[in-house]
Amino acid sequence: MNKGLTKDVYLYFNTEADNDNIGASSNCCMPAKNLVSMGPVGDSTLALYFKSLRNDSSAKMDTVHLTLATANTHLDVMNFLIRKINDTRPTFDGFIDVVDDHTVIIGGAASSRTLATGLTPGAGATSINGVINSSGVITLADASNSTITATADGTGTGTVPGGGFYTTDSANADHIVILPAPIAGTVVYLNSIGETGQAYELRTSAPGSISLNNVTGSGVESVIAATDVLVQAICVSTTAWVVNLYNQVGDFDHVPVAD
Repeated sequence: MNKGLTKDVYLYFNTEADNDNIGASSNCCMPAKNLVSMGPVGDSTLALYFKSLRNDSSAKMDTVHLTLATANTHLDVMNFLIRKINDTRPTFDGFIDVVDDHTVIIGGAASSRTLATGLTPGAGATSINGVINSSGVITLADASNSTITATADGTGTGTVPGGGFYTTDSANADHIVILPAPIAGTVVYLNSIGETGQAYELRTSAPGSISLNNVTGSGVESVIAATDVLVQAICVSTTAWVVNLYNQVGDFDHVPVAD
């Protein structure tokens, strides 16, 4: 709680019935003050976007998907959640159990949870006053400065998940790092100051239609030399990235032309 007169509010989401299996992707408690926006991503799905728990960058959001009890009631549910968050009653403790599938306590048998907490209307209930049916995917943005390891085709560890600052590694000069899906304003920094033995190749997520420094084409990519210690990639539109780099002595230049 803060030391002022206002009350901090927290939103709890749990998609895991068995407490032995909970994790960051199934169980989280978000500060309501970090709720940035809400919006539909399907007839029966409402997405909540939060400032990242792991990052300071506004380009990296955490998301929680809620499955609505009734299709196309997104506005009603958004209004409902806002009213809950803004509750000023003295009896409101600041904790909102939005969705809770918990039915099994740690080490317990099926249905071993017998007492619901917060606002859920019963043990294992999957709705808050009946307007939300269940919780969908909970996604916490990868921490900046996690390692991006170039791969033969750029998939897996070679794909940058979103904007932020990352450390790059490569075991083969022909291995590839792929920039994230283009969202204008996204900025990616790729730090390879500790990678002294190998270059890698950089490409966009769809080289045939998404340009890297105004070049497109099937499989085109730019070589990032071992002496290039920091790459700065800025997405300027849904079809274009502008990419520059710093070398070991701090000289600033654009990356080599993609081919």
